[in-house]
Amino acid sequence: MTELPVRVTYKPALLAGSQTVEIGETHLTCSDNDGREKWRLAWPDISRAAFVEHTIRGSRLSRIDLITANDAQKFSLSRTTYAARSMSDPDYVSFLSAVGAIATRLGEVAPDLPVTIGEYGRSRLAMFIVGALCLIGGVGIGIAALADGRGDRLMGEAMTPLALMILVGIFYSWKHAPWRASESLSAKIFAVVFAKTDAPETEPGPNPPA
Repeated sequence: MTELPVRVTYKPALLAGSQTVEIGETHLTCSDNDGREKWRLAWPDISRAAFVEHTIRGSRLSRIDLITANDAQKFSLSRTTYAARSMSDPDYVSFLSAVGAIATRLGEVAPDLPVTIGEYGRSRLAMFIVGALCLIGGVGIGIAALADGRGDRLMGEAMTPLALMILVGIFYSWKHAPWRASESLSAKIFAVVFAKTDAPETEPGPNPPA
């Protein structure tokens, strides 16, 4: 059992102020750089959780959501960093430490609590729509170019960005398709998996075109 409380200080993003997360026996709290409490959450009030990672255009967004009964409230901790250098980023490493301590405590107090891996709910639907639009747009541009007699240009300088657009569309529309069930683990299993892998790669994907 981890000795509590555990306090972790990190910056959620490059230009953001630091915040301190305290994982205690009865509550999880988050305070700003001046020590003012931003929010406090009792462990029994958490009905489900989610861990999400996106890698987009060289940036990695990692997030843990803690959700109360009937989706009444959502409390989130996140860190945005450079994907290629994430493990050399002390703030990202500190964020992982906070998530690991939270996962461990959830596994102790609510071992059967469901933890979704990846986006869910409206965010999942939004990602699906973005992917579908990207795919439809890419295919549409290609068809229009061929119909207009510009196939030579399509096979030239426009090929790479168009192919990336289509690939991104396929990836995100398939990954976040509403008819596909979200992957979920119990809090106890999630804590074990997270401890062994440091950070599960839940949302890898190709970089969209600039």
